[in-house]
Amino acid sequence: MDDQTRKSVEEFKEKWNRENLHKYKWCHIKNWCGGVNFEFLSYCWSFYNPSDGVYPIDGLSLEMMNEACQLVEAAEPDWCGGDTEDRLSACKVLLAKFPHLSNPYDTDD
Repeated sequence: MDDQTRKSVEEFKEKWNRENLHKYKWCHIKNWCGGVNFEFLSYCWSFYNPSDGVYPIDGLSLEMMNEACQLVEAAEPDWCGGDTEDRLSACKVLLAKFPHLSNPYDTDD
């Protein structure tokens, strides 16, 4: 992960903690998500969360995002360390696994 990405992830984690710590404690996320890669989940969530994501996905939950992230990370030969390709793979997993979700890259405007 390059320095700019690392800085962005850290800023997002700080923002997330400020806004959501009252809802989710770190230990709850760690236990509930089964040892999640928090950096990758945070990175993907910052892009796809329905309220203020870069490419919001209506109906997406943190549980769904975590499941997709874990599946992508488990695909060991294709895992790139949590980069853009992995994030796009997580999005593809979400859309395949949860077909009712909106495609954030669909540009039928």
